Amino acid sequence: SVCHEKSSTRDLVELYPMDDNDSNAQEKSQGVTSLEECLSLALNYSSPPSKRSSCKSRHCQSACWSTTQHTCHCHTDPIWMPMVNTTVDSILLDWPCRHARQCSFNGHCSQGRCDCHPGWGGIRCGELQFLPVDRRNWGIRESQSNGTNATTNVSTWGAPILYDNLTQEWHGWISELIHGCGINAWQTNSQIVHIVAKNTTSWEFERREVFALPFAHEPSVKRGPNGTWVMLYSAYNDQTRHSSVHHRGYVHNHTSNHTDVPPMDVFQK
Repeated sequence: SVCHEKSSTRDLVELYPMDDNDSNAQEKSQGVTSLEECLSLALNYSSPPSKRSSCKSRHCQSACWSTTQHTCHCHTDPIWMPMVNTTVDSILLDWPCRHARQCSFNGHCSQGRCDCHPGWGGIRCGELQFLPVDRRNWGIRESQSNGTNATTNVSTWGAPILYDNLTQEWHGWISELIHGCGINAWQTNSQIVHIVAKNTTSWEFERREVFALPFAHEPSVKRGPNGTWVMLYSAYNDQTRHSSVHHRGYVHNHTSNHTDVPPMDVFQK
């Protein structure tokens, strides 16, 4: 019930139930009638030699069979990006590996199987192996009233996290959606919010203040060589529409009762 979210034309090939690649034969084809037939076609497919690649041919890494259109598509790209599709059945082919690249460089290939480094798993070592967590407390969970005596969750994503040695706090900046909107409304309802965590046992963050009003999102924060924190983020609003780059600085006051963010240079475009 899943298939690739997106594939380039070069990596997506439609497979037909005839060995003859003549276009007339394809037109006469009745389609691929079952998932098993799609699997058989995928196992026997190899792409013609390509000038772009040093490999002589490429095999199907996964395949998708449409239960309504009776089509079978082969994906030669090893990256698996599934999405829910109730009219499609998917096949992920487990070919023997030949080198570390086919183990995502997160393990080594041993006798055709990927032996993953600690922290990684999956047939291609492309899956992080996380320890169990209590998602009810970790991170930040926000809710807001929807005006009918009910609350709705606030959608957020991302968060670069940096540690401040002076205050012994962890600072983060999330992309938050206002007005109870979902992720589809990120272009006009996203803003950047500063969050802080003091307890590394529970890792529960608290909301401090809005850092950048809509529309702003995807902050990336790095520590500069002089200790200054530098942020790059995407934004568009009335204050920045006439300038592609905007600079703003913050002063960190460790003697006050309220702890602001450390010294920061901010660039938005």
